[in-house]
Amino acid sequence: MHDVDLLSRLQDGELSHEEINPFYFEEPIAPLVAARKRRTRTPLGDVVARIRDVQTKCECLVIEGAGGLMTPLGENFSAGDLMAILDCHVVVAARNKLGVINHTLLTARCLACYGMKRIKVALLGCGGSDLSVRTNASMLAELLCPLRVVSLPFLGARADTVGALKKEYGKIKKTLALVSDFATFFPLFNTSSTSLSER
Repeated sequence: MHDVDLLSRLQDGELSHEEINPFYFEEPIAPLVAARKRRTRTPLGDVVARIRDVQTKCECLVIEGAGGLMTPLGENFSAGDLMAILDCHVVVAARNKLGVINHTLLTARCLACYGMKRIKVALLGCGGSDLSVRTNASMLAELLCPLRVVSLPFLGARADTVGALKKEYGKIKKTLALVSDFATFFPLFNTSSTSLSER
């Protein structure tokens, strides 16, 4: 629930915790597995309705997926199915380390199978220094062209606090703007911009 508290503070409590994180399972497992353990269901219609409701309260809605593209979120639907229904812009968050090229290419091809066309890749710095870290961005940009690949800097191991994010905001502002087609997507620290995290 740390992420929910952080997002709530960044938005000055604009959204309730329930709106920020409408479906929550404590266990770090696929949402479908967690729901079955609790003998509950998460219908696709309910998920879409919650998202559409929050969408009416903000200029730009950021939805964080749980797991990867093929992760089962509920009975008979995955994160990819949800993205296709929402017909949204997709930002593939990929950690800049060995193996990211294969993982990102597979994800991009799978997104194309879902009919997604508005795709960008955010290559996340994670503090590594092996050779792949220095070459992944250029190789992905070449192989995924014309998709945009944007590198985001590593902000440190304790970057998940309001103070740290505000302090580092200047460093990443231009890069984050490249990820979005919307001028008001960022800054995160302006109450006109709202985020939704789904776990």
